[in-house]
Amino acid sequence: MHRLVTAFLMVAGCWLGLPTAILGQEADPGTIEAAGMSAVERQPEVMRLQVEVFGKGKDLKAALQALATRREEAQKQLAELGALEGSVNFGPPKLSAADNQQQRQMEMMIRRQMLAQRGGRSAPKPAGPTLVSVSLPLTAEWTLEADSVEQLLLVSHDLQEQIKAADLAGVGAAQELSPEEAELAEEMEAAMMSYGEEQPKPGQPSFVFVSKISDADHQKALAEAFEKARAEAGRLAKAASVELGSLSQLTSGGEQGFNMEDYSSYAQRYAFFGASGMPGSPSTGAGVREASGPQPGPVTYTVAVKASFNLKSP
Repeated sequence: MHRLVTAFLMVAGCWLGLPTAILGQEADPGTIEAAGMSAVERQPEVMRLQVEVFGKGKDLKAALQALATRREEAQKQLAELGALEGSVNFGPPKLSAADNQQQRQMEMMIRRQMLAQRGGRSAPKPAGPTLVSVSLPLTAEWTLEADSVEQLLLVSHDLQEQIKAADLAGVGAAQELSPEEAELAEEMEAAMMSYGEEQPKPGQPSFVFVSKISDADHQKALAEAFEKARAEAGRLAKAASVELGSLSQLTSGGEQGFNMEDYSSYAQRYAFFGASGMPGSPSTGAGVREASGPQPGPVTYTVAVKASFNLKSP
């Protein structure tokens, strides 16, 4: 019994001494977290093209053969137009958007409405057998040499007109229509626009203006973003009447080289995201940073960081 009491008193003494040790330590004053953002603004040095190249035939095999021929012709045209060496890329072939079920359903609905407007007179239908249409995405780039936004606009406009006139997609001859078919196409295009369909015409080229962001510019932007985060943390600490201490944690808040609001049309979104649905193009590898926009003007690349700072003890 004496030994049991002695053991209890020893354990109790240890627990009684523990609060004194804890109270002797300084309380953790806590941390403050803040975010900072910086932007790199550049004039684009490159214009990137995105266009669908088409091939048609009586069956899929013939359509693919026509597509291969059109691809070779497009490569020759791009060389004559001065496309950057190594920037020309062709994606995998697929059934073209003209064979899309949703598109066909929309056309059938518009045809019915047009029939009613014509007082029951049938709308003209395309003559001849139905052809199979296939396509593949094409991307290419050109260097833009301009000292001002005005000069950039002139240079890019002239180049775009040359590209459009070249008909890289090869749809000019394939889309020769009779007067009746041309009338139907115009009415359907107007009707599609009234339904909010912003899809470009088949073979219509789209353009994106790009500026590569160097490692040095990226590092400078990160440093500026961190300084802004530290300044914001300092203001928060001052508001709380505490003093900012050392850095506790630093993480990326994200990076972005485009403004989605600028890509309002389907053509602009397709030119930027391409068939993959992801930003960039086959010519830009992983880790390549670039700012882009749909218009020949300044483009911006933004970086953001999140920083956590210890607070000094009062």
